[in-house]
Amino acid sequence: MSTPLGEKIRTLRKAKGYTLEKLAELSESSKSYIWELENKNPPRPSGEKIAK
Repeated sequence: MSTPLGEKIRTLRKAKGYTLEKLAELSESSKSYIWELENKNPPRPSGEKIAK
């Protein structure tokens, strides 16, 4: 079950044509962290990661 934040991240990622791996690379995160943001309820992103 995703959250509004997770849905927004997924929508923007797909609109840009990014895979989980590509977004993780660009945001200096892991693929699993991006997956958790998109899918876990509730996501627990840091302010630093959201800014990236």
